[in-house]
Amino acid sequence: AAIKCIRTYGLESYLEVDGEPRPVLAEVAMMLRLGTSCSSIIKLHDWMENDVGFILIMEVPDQSMTLYRYLKNCGSIDGGTASRFRHQLLDAAKHLFSCGIFHSDLHLENVLVSESSLDLK
Repeated sequence: AAIKCIRTYGLESYLEVDGEPRPVLAEVAMMLRLGTSCSSIIKLHDWMENDVGFILIMEVPDQSMTLYRYLKNCGSIDGGTASRFRHQLLDAAKHLFSCGIFHSDLHLENVLVSESSLDLK
């Protein structure tokens, strides 16, 4: 699992989520709304709020690295692998959009690739 700490400064966006007594940080709300509905999206295992921000416990695929590092290590990839990656990214983006979420920071360092299966998250 990965632990992500998000320091809050009072200017962040908060959203309502069913089952939560008060609005939560937008990033947490979006992950809660997604749940486990798409295998290409990192799962939120747990979260908590403290006096300085939020702590998120998230899934980390086994033997994974960022897509940036993977491409840098490989030097080049074949057309089939490139097409596979493109389809996975588009499917994940379409799923997010269908849930009312637009990922505004999608880049190679925000995508993980499993070395053994070439599945993206």
